[in-house]
Amino acid sequence: MGNTCFMNAAIQCLSNTRHFAQFFLSNRHLAEINPRNPLGTRGALSKRFGRLIAALWKDVGRPDVNDGIPLTDDVSSETESNEKKSSRRSPSAIRPSSLKNAIGRYAPQFEGYSQHDAQEFLSFLLDGLHEDLNQALKEPIPDTSIGEDLEPQMDDKEESQKSWSVYQTRNKSMIVDLFHGQLRSTLSCAECGYRSTTFEACTYLSLPIPVQAFRVVQATFIFLDGHRPPVQYAARLPTQARIRDIKEQFEGLSGVAADRMVVADMIGAHMFRVVNDEMSLLALREKDILVVYEMAPIHSPLSSMFTTTHTPNNFENHHQIEGSSDVAEEGGSRSDHEEGLLHICVIHRLLQSQQVYFLQPFKPVLFGTPFVVSVDPIAHTIHDLSLLMYRHARRHLKSSTVYGPIRDPQSNRLKIRAPYEIKLVNQNGTGCGICPWTKFCLGCCIDPSASSPSSTSCCGGEELVANLVNRANSRYLTLALDWSNETVKEYRGEKNAPIVHPSIEASWAAHNIPISLQQCLLDYTREELLDIDQLWNCKDCRDFRQARKKISLWRTAPFVVVHLKRFCFNGANWHKLTSLVTFPVDLDLSTFNPYSSQETQENSHYRLYAVLNHYGGTGGGHYTCFGRNWENDKWYSFNDTICEEINDLESLVTSAAYVLFYERVDLPALNILSPPIIANAANPSKCRIM
Repeated sequence: MGNTCFMNAAIQCLSNTRHFAQFFLSNRHLAEINPRNPLGTRGALSKRFGRLIAALWKDVGRPDVNDGIPLTDDVSSETESNEKKSSRRSPSAIRPSSLKNAIGRYAPQFEGYSQHDAQEFLSFLLDGLHEDLNQALKEPIPDTSIGEDLEPQMDDKEESQKSWSVYQTRNKSMIVDLFHGQLRSTLSCAECGYRSTTFEACTYLSLPIPVQAFRVVQATFIFLDGHRPPVQYAARLPTQARIRDIKEQFEGLSGVAADRMVVADMIGAHMFRVVNDEMSLLALREKDILVVYEMAPIHSPLSSMFTTTHTPNNFENHHQIEGSSDVAEEGGSRSDHEEGLLHICVIHRLLQSQQVYFLQPFKPVLFGTPFVVSVDPIAHTIHDLSLLMYRHARRHLKSSTVYGPIRDPQSNRLKIRAPYEIKLVNQNGTGCGICPWTKFCLGCCIDPSASSPSSTSCCGGEELVANLVNRANSRYLTLALDWSNETVKEYRGEKNAPIVHPSIEASWAAHNIPISLQQCLLDYTREELLDIDQLWNCKDCRDFRQARKKISLWRTAPFVVVHLKRFCFNGANWHKLTSLVTFPVDLDLSTFNPYSSQETQENSHYRLYAVLNHYGGTGGGHYTCFGRNWENDKWYSFNDTICEEINDLESLVTSAAYVLFYERVDLPALNILSPPIIANAANPSKCRIM
């Protein structure tokens, strides 16, 4: 059925809601369908949902389960035939195709096989069932007196009852009886203290997770010294921090000065961007992979980085290059804040020949680890740039290679004998950075040894880097080191895997401090001062004023659904809060209703019976759930077609918990329900959905 784990998890949680499931098992829903409600589905949704609940809890295909809906598109019949073929009854999975088709017909957003948010699906399903079963035939005239200024506590009680009565004249169904509660919302003027109280019905408690104003940033640090392996560092920073703050933290961890670091955002072997020091952490996505490069100190001239004086026939010491982390930098430190400094992305490419091609016989394939070089475009030449590029690329050359810096005895000029060609390419490295795509050019060649451009190169070694920038048709300058099938044999990757620094474990340990459900409820019911852009029209001041808002739990439903708001938008990107929220099996909500009476307090004790989990991030993930069987009082884990018993209740609390389901303790049986016939309760592993 495609990506429908969100549907499976939500339905399993509702199936383990005792009174809710018994309502459908008794076929009571068939007598309460309101076909005249234009907001409903005329029974299409409730009938199919009732058949699914019956299939989960009763023998499939029982006559009292059949509500007249054909079984042709339901796997219930397929399950029956499979069981007849089998000599033993094995646990089976139910495929609710007819229910999914009905949902897709009335809610097109759930049509198809894409992944969706389980809480949004749960909201639609309960709302759709409510409208199908809504017994309110006429919409009454709204009472505008509700929400006027209220005085003492007794007035609140009367007003809440009046508001609830008006709500029930529009909404009268089993869903309201079981899941709907009432909130008390108070707005008070920050200037004169005028207060306005309203009572609103609610189906869920959508609780914000108290977000720590911090974020853990991980990055791989690439040292200039090719003998030092990369190291993975982490820093716990305020969410409002900037890239320069990451550099300052990593300076203390790596021993490299912050002004000699460049931070890049990577996608595999492709460098997405070089991030600016002033860039906020809020602009970074969860999936972004950061790499920090140690930059070579900029000497003048750059050839002073190389100590070798060998000739083309002597390559013994050609890898003795200054500027490593252990070399003193007496006159050449660089700063990212120097005006005009240019960061150039450098990638590795292999041009593979193609047997079948159109106009271009070679296909560029990116590989290896990209790097960044920094130059002053109006002070350094292409030749200087080639020296810096080799300085970074040498770490990937085999020690036995004959490539490296040499000094021409005739011109006394330092040259680089490299196993690659330098080409100016577009940002993703698939084409040329100068030529239009109609020329099918894979990149214009740059020859540092030539003094001026030629028929085979677009730039000479004596030209300034600024000329290269002017020729490029992008604000990002990207160069490719093109390796041939022969010279790529001289390339070696990192000798060792990146070292995991203890800062990673320490940062996450400090960040992942558990948050209790009570803290979330306190944060939800705490009085807050509204922002200046949310001014409230005070009737006493007769002007727009800042107001204080407070929400209290006034009337709690028999079944309370708690939605933890894990997905948040920070102004630039969506991200998921992975904080561990601890929640009790037994929950007392009376402390969050300061106006509760003794009777209300006695009805505020709840017990956990289901947990809906989400694993993954904003780009996708997987839904599972835990549910307590209301017949045998045992907990089970539902993961697609896998159902397993849970013996350790502590395993229910994970950082994946997304929606929590609580039922009131000692909730009496509804007298409208007939005793259900539960055939599969003894074997709950049969109660599964694909």
